[in-house]
Amino acid sequence: MSAYIEKMQREIELLLNELSADQAVNRIILQTLLLNMASARGPDLLLGVKQQVVEALQRSIPNADDPQGGERKTQLTIMRAELFFQDLERALGVGENRQSRGESH
Repeated sequence: MSAYIEKMQREIELLLNELSADQAVNRIILQTLLLNMASARGPDLLLGVKQQVVEALQRSIPNADDPQGGERKTQLTIMRAELFFQDLERALGVGENRQSRGESH
């Protein structure tokens, strides 16, 4: 393998590691902010934010050049958003409280 290709691979690996680290930091910051807000104002705040985020993602317009791929990306993004909020709901005990009262979300 040429030195140039090896150098490019190292640079790409570094870039991907940096992006992954940034994403992890941003996730923790968002979780902390939302958990603090929901703890102060009640779990309905978190449920309202979740609903607004999912609705906004559902309204997003797929890439006109690749509508099928854009739709898959939108669905994946919605799924990831729902998982993000499920993690927060578990941290707050929202899911258990609603299930014990016979409610669903």
